[in-house]
Amino acid sequence: MLIKRPESYAPRGIKVAQIDDLSPEEFTAAKKKFSKMGHFSASMTPSLLGLYKGPQSVFRQMRGEEVVDFSNPKIRFGQLAEDYVADMASKMLDLDVFKEPWMLGSNQHGWITATKDFHLADNPYYEGHWGMEVKTTSSWGIRKQLGRHLSEDTAPSYYIQSQHQMYVDELDGVINPVMIITDPSAISWAVDEIESGEENFETVVEEVPHEIRCFVIHRDAKFIEEMTHTLIHMREIYLRGDMPSSDTKSVTVDPNRKTLSADAELSERIESAIEKRERGRALIAESKTIELDVLKKLDGDGVVTWKGAEIFSVKTINSQRLDVKRLREELPSVAKDYTVSTPSQRVNY
Repeated sequence: MLIKRPESYAPRGIKVAQIDDLSPEEFTAAKKKFSKMGHFSASMTPSLLGLYKGPQSVFRQMRGEEVVDFSNPKIRFGQLAEDYVADMASKMLDLDVFKEPWMLGSNQHGWITATKDFHLADNPYYEGHWGMEVKTTSSWGIRKQLGRHLSEDTAPSYYIQSQHQMYVDELDGVINPVMIITDPSAISWAVDEIESGEENFETVVEEVPHEIRCFVIHRDAKFIEEMTHTLIHMREIYLRGDMPSSDTKSVTVDPNRKTLSADAELSERIESAIEKRERGRALIAESKTIELDVLKKLDGDGVVTWKGAEIFSVKTINSQRLDVKRLREELPSVAKDYTVSTPSQRVNY
């Protein structure tokens, strides 16, 4: 459960700034100030390593050329949910946790910073110095990356952030609870309800379909070494006033292929389309399972009725089609003469 911070608590990283009494707006302003000075925080590192929009987007944000909309309902819900998720997760795991009051810097490179969400109190399960990084997601792309409860199989971006925090505060591990929201459409409504002051978070969240899954991430010294090497290289580029060579991992590009750099709105709409498509596939798969079950019960042609009305029917029909494979094998010249090419678009996302 959430407890008051013990007086004996002392972080292992360098204290950069006290943040426990800052509002979300003040905290965001503080992070912007330090990022302009060339500080790399844990939330930046996945992009600096090539995930999300890539390192160029991080550099533009650090230089004030690109703005993140922190009023976005998904981001705001994550902020509002933090204490609730930490409390629920710690109760699930029989742990006591307390808020981290400091923005910390690495003892080796003070400009590599982190703000842990919570810290684990002494317990019989996780020996040493452990943090807790809370996440909330409704993204299908993230959801399908998450493994089973209590495994280390969290999303790559969450894993990277956790290793970054372990480096900064010399942690032995991080507990990563993730609130997985299965109906993204409920988020805006929930934020409006909470911020109106009429309902508290605990009441509203009961109406938001979700589950909480916890991941146990141990320190990976080799990964941390490689990550730190990349961050040092990236900072050298930043301080020179240059840009990294590419936003994302290298891909083979057709020189005649148009490239559109998405803005935040378009990126969010495409992500929404992916979620809707995957939800549609899940519904189709579910309906197909029901259909096969009914076919098995019916065992042949017939109808299913409910209160005298026909609600399901099966009828065997004979259809004719051209055996294209055989035509190409036995009369290849004829098949070639009657083959036409028509343009079509293959959409991938």
